Amino acid sequence: MKVCRQDQAVVLSRRCHGALYALMFLLLMGVGVSTSSSQTYDPLSSESADTAGSDESKAQVATPPEVREVLGDAQLQGQERFRWFGFSVYDIRLWVKAPLNIEAWAGRLFALELTYARSLEGQAIAEKSLEEMQAQESIDAQRQASWLSFMQSAFPNVEEGDRLTGIYRPDGGAAFYFNGRETASTDDADFARLFFGIWLSPDTSEPALRRALFGMKE
Repeated sequence: MKVCRQDQAVVLSRRCHGALYALMFLLLMGVGVSTSSSQTYDPLSSESADTAGSDESKAQVATPPEVREVLGDAQLQGQERFRWFGFSVYDIRLWVKAPLNIEAWAGRLFALELTYARSLEGQAIAEKSLEEMQAQESIDAQRQASWLSFMQSAFPNVEEGDRLTGIYRPDGGAAFYFNGRETASTDDADFARLFFGIWLSPDTSEPALRRALFGMKE
């Protein structure tokens, strides 16, 4: 009986540590782009986001005002929900004027919209974004500091239902919006390529999510 109790204690301890790790990560992680709980724009309901690839689910999604302003008659190429240890973190959508080629996305105008499912600090979103960018390519210390400062100004704290939207310009650069309001913009082509590469690059840490954004079925 003593051995059995010890084994049970070990299992319980491991489960507790796993749960705590997941919760701590959610407090620290975040990568994002957009949605407004105070505006009339009504994003896709959380129940529908799991059917990301279906034409029916795409038809239910209204184009965000900031996306419509820049892209005009935009279409939704793909969408997916990002989860961590079973927790919903955000829904992400790829808006385009015409379908993007998975191998040549950097040459086209598009928008990524993130609708958050929980509260996250802007500082954590910026830091996690930089970490994911560094995973794609080596970034010198000076640019790390500059880009982190820029993202801290671009990404405010978010709560459930808030949206962060990023517009990628093929001529180099990006603009960011919080619930439809522009927060920051840059002409730095390297920053834009690596930032949007967090989701779209072959080196992404979430390849299944990448395929879903490009509308590719498993």
